[in-house]
Amino acid sequence: MKRTILYDCQKKLNAKFVDFHGWELPLQFSGIIDEHKYTRNYAGLFDVSHMGEIFVQSKEQNNAAQNFLAKILTNDIVNIPNNKAVYTLMLNYNAGIIDDLIVYKFHSDKFLLIVNASNIKKDYNWLINIQNSENYKNIKISNVSDNYSLLALQGPKSKEIILSLCGKSSTELQNLPRFRFLEISLKNIPCLIATTGYTGEDGYEILIENQYAGEIYEVLIKNDFVKPAGLGARDTLRIEAGLMLYGNDIDETTNPLEANLYWTLKGNGYIGEDIIEKLKNNGINKKIIGIEMIDKGICRQGQKIFINNQECGIITSGTHSPTLNKAIGIGYININYAEINTEIFIDIRGALKKALITKLPFYKKS
Repeated sequence: MKRTILYDCQKKLNAKFVDFHGWELPLQFSGIIDEHKYTRNYAGLFDVSHMGEIFVQSKEQNNAAQNFLAKILTNDIVNIPNNKAVYTLMLNYNAGIIDDLIVYKFHSDKFLLIVNASNIKKDYNWLINIQNSENYKNIKISNVSDNYSLLALQGPKSKEIILSLCGKSSTELQNLPRFRFLEISLKNIPCLIATTGYTGEDGYEILIENQYAGEIYEVLIKNDFVKPAGLGARDTLRIEAGLMLYGNDIDETTNPLEANLYWTLKGNGYIGEDIIEKLKNNGINKKIIGIEMIDKGICRQGQKIFINNQECGIITSGTHSPTLNKAIGIGYININYAEINTEIFIDIRGALKKALITKLPFYKKS
């Protein structure tokens, strides 16, 4: 299995490791519930260096990178300002979701894609194939995933913590809106800092060269308001916030309308757009829903959903919510049964347990 550059440091912190798509990553340190609640109240520090980084750049100053990505990505990257990050999708020709990702626009000739760890090779190959088939000769596509580490500092104390480390750059960072990024220094170490995250809280993601990752991680972890957090808390936090996990809640068998990600479809001329227009006209067969358990039991991926003893859906993610103190889940259901407050039943170990369809997200920060 692959390991991030911070493995030894995390081992000293008594991390419990698991296999995540071929990566040996921390599941937890002090405990999933403890890390979850600490992130909601103070700040959790996540090592997400397994994520992929792909640069797309023009070989000349001619907007070639922007024109290329406008075909690849569903969201509008043409009309956004420089130093803006955008959540977007990459679709195949059938409008299935190849990946969901964050694109960072430096300017019209330079973009960075942060992609899911399990999709790095697939995404890179897709980009290269489209470049070759559509004859985009004036761009350079670089998979630099092995060169960078990515840290996520998430929670209400994260801003105070980051500002204490960035010296002269603190004024610039002080009022940085959500989904913006800056290239600044932390402790005199060059970083790309973005106001993005995957927890439903305010926070920062810090992209840094591998050689400096340990130093920044150590500085952050020494702060009294920071706890190291693992994949377990990251999962419970993102489910509460109604955020999708690729491979669970979305994949190439689902489309953006089914996944309630229609708001990412702001671009023009992207691959799959023709199918999206047909789906808008003809309708979809299933829809993603939030689920709150009424009976005792925790819903998990793969469990079936029933109404009137008829199977009509499936759970894609589920957990016990430490914030709400209830069992919650995400799943897909036949479009005819997708109304909020509809009573459903989940097959948990052969027993049908009562639940309720509810809105996503389950949690919004105060």
